[in-house]
Amino acid sequence: ASFKVLLVDFGADGAFGGGDDSSHEISVTSPTLQTNSWVTIDVPLSDFPGLTSRANLAQMVFSGDLPTVFVDNVLFYNDGGMGSSGPETSAPNPTADAANVLSVYSDAYMNLEGTDFNPDWGQATVVTEENIDGNNTLLYSGLNYQGTQLGSSIDVSGMEFLHIDYWTENSSMLNAFLISGNTNEAAYALEVPTSGWNSVDIPLSSFTDVDLTDVIQLKFDGNGTIYLDNIYFLNGGGSGATEPELAAPEPTHEASSVVSIFSDAYDDLEGTDFNPDWGQSTEVTFEDIAGNNTMKYGNLNYQGTQFMAATDVSGMEFLHIDMWTADATVMLVTPISESTGEKLYDMIPITSGTWNSYDIPLTFFTDGGMTLTDIIQMKFDGQAGVTPSNIWLDNIYFYGSGGNNGGGDTPTEAAPAPTQAAGDVVSLFSDAYDDLEGTDFNPDWGQSTEVTFEDIAGNNTMKYGNLNYQGTQLMAATDVSGMEFLHIDMWTADATVMLVTPISETTGEMLYDMIPITAGTWNSYDIPLTFFTDGGMSLTDIIQMKFDGQAGVTPSNIWLDNIYFYGSGNNGGGDAPTEAAPTPIDAAADVVSLFSDAYDDLEGTDFNPDWGQSTEVTFEDIAGNNTMKYGNLNYQGTQLMGATDLSEMQFLHIDMWTADATVMLVTPISETSGEKLYDMTPINAGTWNSYDIPLSFFTDGGMTLTDIFQMKFDGQAGTMPSNIWLDNIYFKK
Repeated sequence: ASFKVLLVDFGADGAFGGGDDSSHEISVTSPTLQTNSWVTIDVPLSDFPGLTSRANLAQMVFSGDLPTVFVDNVLFYNDGGMGSSGPETSAPNPTADAANVLSVYSDAYMNLEGTDFNPDWGQATVVTEENIDGNNTLLYSGLNYQGTQLGSSIDVSGMEFLHIDYWTENSSMLNAFLISGNTNEAAYALEVPTSGWNSVDIPLSSFTDVDLTDVIQLKFDGNGTIYLDNIYFLNGGGSGATEPELAAPEPTHEASSVVSIFSDAYDDLEGTDFNPDWGQSTEVTFEDIAGNNTMKYGNLNYQGTQFMAATDVSGMEFLHIDMWTADATVMLVTPISESTGEKLYDMIPITSGTWNSYDIPLTFFTDGGMTLTDIIQMKFDGQAGVTPSNIWLDNIYFYGSGGNNGGGDTPTEAAPAPTQAAGDVVSLFSDAYDDLEGTDFNPDWGQSTEVTFEDIAGNNTMKYGNLNYQGTQLMAATDVSGMEFLHIDMWTADATVMLVTPISETTGEMLYDMIPITAGTWNSYDIPLTFFTDGGMSLTDIIQMKFDGQAGVTPSNIWLDNIYFYGSGNNGGGDAPTEAAPTPIDAAADVVSLFSDAYDDLEGTDFNPDWGQSTEVTFEDIAGNNTMKYGNLNYQGTQLMGATDLSEMQFLHIDMWTADATVMLVTPISETSGEKLYDMTPINAGTWNSYDIPLSFFTDGGMTLTDIFQMKFDGQAGTMPSNIWLDNIYFKK
């Protein structure tokens, strides 16, 4: 079977198809096609050499010899769709003994059979496989989340680590999950973005609450473009080594932007003493690691480095360090100023058995009162650890990033322009809307914060300098109870913690943690107002706003714009549906229905058995349709009158509406083989979400479908109890 795409342009002469020049029409045949499965095709435009100009595309033609083909997501994109140029070299070649490895994906080992690297979980991620330097590599483009379904559940309880090699230059968040068939999932946060390939050995002890005897899936969630290789479980001490076998990643910063202390990649400062006598127990040696000169601190309690002369690094932005350890759990580092001393930075996280790369903002030190004009020493301090440890160090240098949204510690681009209609907005601060009159942006609350206003690329922007906390006083109490979200755009180079709250005249405040914070770019937040109302706040009399950064290590600088409340439209508005769920189209003969006006439901079902839940179950008429509401949901069961054989069915269908739920799990429950929770993601607030869940998800996890006698919805993993509406719950062929 074949499927071809043909591009036709107008040609250099302006004629359709380039006149008689057939070289303007190039066909590309797809990879191996699979029936009943989506196949993702990414065709480099360089494979269409006959196109005279990509600016003059006239037609796209699909052809082939298949009777019926469904096509979706037809688009042109740059660099993986997320601005990533991709790695030029393959991931490091694994060195662990095959006898100590259970491999999911790697050219170096025999992989588990039957693994599905792109199961249909409703994700937006585009999964492809690329050959990089002769090595097969997974590519996740436009990642929101992505699962991997193993051919069968595996027992990794005898293993110690999950090894992953990953590469990304634009991700700001990436989590790796293990998922058990009979318990649940747990996540491990990976450091992003990377400078080259990052190799990590994650201790399996990090995946608490996961039954390691029954691992059935893996999952990544986050954002950006991610390259993955060498995903395997490992036994034997983290890459099987107590010292590094691979060299530290090669630096990529321009030499002209670097002041180097220790690195083969640059000219180091002359005359540096790497082992001054400070009374330490540390043994300093130098080793050749894969052709790279590397410094080892053996039996480290603390260790200093003495420069020949005081050095001015005030024009730099970051301190870079690569560190490898098999046993250190705590490590602190500081440059030392001749005049203002030191300020210790906690190097976290530390992942054993792999190179850890740190880019430490120098604002951490200057905000603590240090000057960078006279750096005379460096110090590593591991004495806070349980016992002296061994670490290897390379590529210790100061550098200017040339990044940070145009460089430096101040934004050079304006915040994103808002798109909400003015009629749906109550604005406190934004050039895009008419702001509330009489607002005092700097009331005297005893704060140290310095409030100023700056023109950033033509946009009036508010700066909080040296922020510990800062209030905003409205001229009068304002009713925003008809709104749904609080929007904020924030830019920072150094803040790591930021809390925000509107303040009610009668019910006070409730602080919201603004995470994640990505340094050097505008962060946009749309905070559900249900976060505050569910905590007991009234939104009818908002009189103040507050930003609170005092939970951070030191005062920081932030820039703010587009602070406003808004309503999203929300399927007619409000926090409850006004339109009925979609009318099912599945034939009644192919359906076993639990709850739906469209079918005859199973008789005798108890929709509110007493399982100790806090959920309030009611039934509402939504636009003429009987709809079930779970109010204040933590979890909720449904009890069938008797065990029901659903083994001939293929899918579980559910329609769900919510304004506030962010996590929802569901499972049918077998009388003999129990349950297996399915993660209902994505959840889109304010609209009906329709799910067709493959029953193979449950049977592949060991469940039988011949004796289903209960159902359960579980939202307790969410931040707080939520409200959901349900309709059309049925099994179908």
